[in-house]
Amino acid sequence: MHKKITNGFVIQDYKDNVCIRQEFIAGDQVDYETPDGEGLVLGIDVDEGNYQPFDMVQPNKEKEFDYYVIWMWKCIEPQLYGPYQTPDKQQTEIDRLRTEQGENDHTFFVMNVTKGSTVEF
Repeated sequence: MHKKITNGFVIQDYKDNVCIRQEFIAGDQVDYETPDGEGLVLGIDVDEGNYQPFDMVQPNKEKEFDYYVIWMWKCIEPQLYGPYQTPDKQQTEIDRLRTEQGENDHTFFVMNVTKGSTVEF
């Protein structure tokens, strides 16, 4: 077991003094430590397995979007449902429509719209 320490930097986007997005940019310098914090000897073969992306938890996007569901019967007659305040409520509506209408002849789409936008359908 070991720790991998990657130096880099973070880019954060702000809107109205609220962080709405962040991205980690990895640098070239990587250090390795044992679980107790001691540096590993250079030249030791460290097997990291599969690539692990540098995903960071994003700020709460739920506050920035309204969530909609578009349901289409046999690829015609689209119907718009929403807005929903969270992705979970959006998914609940999709699950309800699937149970009520079935999936075989119908198509479901999700649409996440920035709050304050006008949706014309």
